[in-house]
Amino acid sequence: MPITYTAFKGSPSGTIQEETVCHRDLQHDEVLVRITHSGVCGTDEHTRHTHRTLGHEGVGVIEKVGSEVVGFAPVGIGYVRGGCGACKECRLGYNFYCVTKPNNYGFDKGDEDVATWASHAVLPTIRLAKIPDAIPSEYAGPLMCAGQTVWLPFARTDIRPWHTVGILGIGGLGHLAIQFASKMGCNVVVFSGSESKRAEAKKLGANKFYTAEDLEKEDMPKGFVDHLLVTTSQMPDWKVYHSVLANRAYIYPLTISTDDFKMNQFSMIQKEITVRVLCASTIVQVNEMLGFAARHEIRPIIEEFPMTLEGINEAMGKLAAGKMRYRGVLKV
Repeated sequence: MPITYTAFKGSPSGTIQEETVCHRDLQHDEVLVRITHSGVCGTDEHTRHTHRTLGHEGVGVIEKVGSEVVGFAPVGIGYVRGGCGACKECRLGYNFYCVTKPNNYGFDKGDEDVATWASHAVLPTIRLAKIPDAIPSEYAGPLMCAGQTVWLPFARTDIRPWHTVGILGIGGLGHLAIQFASKMGCNVVVFSGSESKRAEAKKLGANKFYTAEDLEKEDMPKGFVDHLLVTTSQMPDWKVYHSVLANRAYIYPLTISTDDFKMNQFSMIQKEITVRVLCASTIVQVNEMLGFAARHEIRPIIEEFPMTLEGINEAMGKLAAGKMRYRGVLKV
């Protein structure tokens, strides 16, 4: 029997609309999740001009299961939802690179209504993360995108506790990156355009804090950042930041930007600088991230809004104005 539920969808004009959608019944490996919370992410701006259900940072409880499913709750829903399960990429866990059945952010034509700004979502269990009991659902939502994004450099590269990790920007991603790097035992250095963020950066776990003005000073330390996580919405002026990078340093651009990456090639060669771009976590890595966050009490700083048209528009307006501190969460 088809499943009907409420969904908040985009439109060509960018106006968000509330609709009742009809989804096919569950397949043998799928579950029906009742959404309780969903994060609000800057990436949602990329899909609000399409007729897709929005949202990709969901938390909910399982209400109905397919014939071959053993349920667990609560569960987390991220932005990677597709995969055939049989190709090379899927077998390695990188189903976001699946060539036969990709579906990231709901871009698959057959699943436009599977998202988290909705009352329900239908998903296969292999795409769901288990939310630890120690993480309240309102905090778990942002971890399903922002959390796994900043976790990627720690999960898939050689960052070690004795390394100096630089965090560029303190916002929706940066405030989480500081916490993860600190709990990993790294020496955490934060770079920000605002002196007003100094106290908060230190409270979150930063060992050092520098403003853009500090970088221009004669006594600014040189060559000490082993790994630089870029969490700002725009790429920085690399001429300014080149001096703080150590030899053989790594740069990780973590946000979705249409800017060109511009760094002088000779200056990169001089220090053997590597730019490492990471796409998405495997579901195993997402569960590892959630477990680490639970053990170390890593929490996003959130503002809550009701999951209504009014609440969504208020949250998106605040996000667009740069006034969100630091992740918006919609609550059913």
